[in-house]
Amino acid sequence: MTDAAPDPSPGQARASSTRIRDLDDGAYVIQVGSDHLSEAVRALVRGDQAAATRFLEYARDAKLGLELMWALCQPNGRIEATVLATPAAGRTAMLFASRPASRERETDMGNLLRIASEHLPSANINLAQALLDPGATDEHRIFTAGGFTRLANLDYLERPIPRFGSIRTEPLPPDVDITIWDPNQREEMCQLLERTYEETLDCPGLTGLRKSGDILDGHLAAGIHVPEWWQILRIEGEPEGVLMFNRGSDGNSIELVYLGLARNARGRGLGRILLANGLAGLDNEQGRAIVLAVDRANGPAVRLYRRFGFRLSVRRVAFVQSVQ
Repeated sequence: MTDAAPDPSPGQARASSTRIRDLDDGAYVIQVGSDHLSEAVRALVRGDQAAATRFLEYARDAKLGLELMWALCQPNGRIEATVLATPAAGRTAMLFASRPASRERETDMGNLLRIASEHLPSANINLAQALLDPGATDEHRIFTAGGFTRLANLDYLERPIPRFGSIRTEPLPPDVDITIWDPNQREEMCQLLERTYEETLDCPGLTGLRKSGDILDGHLAAGIHVPEWWQILRIEGEPEGVLMFNRGSDGNSIELVYLGLARNARGRGLGRILLANGLAGLDNEQGRAIVLAVDRANGPAVRLYRRFGFRLSVRRVAFVQSVQ
């Protein structure tokens, strides 16, 4: 393989590309290094050179690691498509892929995604994810061909941050208390998270794919952790529900990271009480909106959020693959 002149290397791109797999039609797959970085990024953004330049500048400024990037090369060495994995806390990675050039190229794109996924465990990643546009059926097909499973249709909702006491706290039943989570009680939180996943309607396909400790690490790293915004609902002193808000990394939003109840707490309106009290505690906080993502099939959660003024912002289809 003939290598091009090295490009500037933002983040932690590998020094040079490595040919790692030959495909049946003469095409082959490389793990991208700095010598092919610009071409690979350009393929990722549909050949838009200006967009590729902006991406590389962002990666350099944000110190975004680009070592987990693979490319599909034609027999003549030209890069046709790219897959990029961006690791996150909790041993997960988000995957981004080029749109297939034609229906005939979808098989090779599926192979590219499979090869990329095979290399993720060596980077301490055990769950790969992708968020796709609902109308991008060609992307749905290549991720399915790459071993991913369609997890859920996600609705991203938002509402303004409450102002001037527009949301009031609700009285607690005599056996219920809401306390701020103590980060020293990590094991208690992990056990509570596991109990909230039992018979859950929110992305049930995720159950069992990740350890609760990894999930907790992911929640803690979502934006900026604000300890007093993490609350535990207790019934007769036992933890039975959890509400987590984090400040968005953009400084202009607050994210509802997770709201969950154990089976013992369901059916009593405690989710409404927990959310109302949590939102009331955000009154007049800095920022524009509170945002969240919910499985559209989770009817009770969707109705609860709409009751509190959350409205649809965008829709995505979530695909996942366990790569342990």
